[in-house]
Amino acid sequence: MAQELTNFLLALMGIIASIAGVLFWRMLTRMEEKVDQWWKEHMDCRQRQMELFVRRDEFQEWKDGRRDLWERINKHTHTPNGSVILRRED
Repeated sequence: MAQELTNFLLALMGIIASIAGVLFWRMLTRMEEKVDQWWKEHMDCRQRQMELFVRRDEFQEWKDGRRDLWERINKHTHTPNGSVILRRED
């Protein structure tokens, strides 16, 4: 009787372990698919950003060509009535 019960419990544990293994495998494959999808979307987003935004060296080149404009924008003050006063640093 005890031998039969032991065999039954071992068989039941084997079945439960097999089911848990299959469910774990399914979870891992689904996670892998989601990670692959996330990676593809991440790389697509980076590509879109490269098309939309300029690189730092391109911006610096553009900015260097407009040095006077940047100085006027960044180095001015306002009078109490709102007029702009350009500061000259000589």
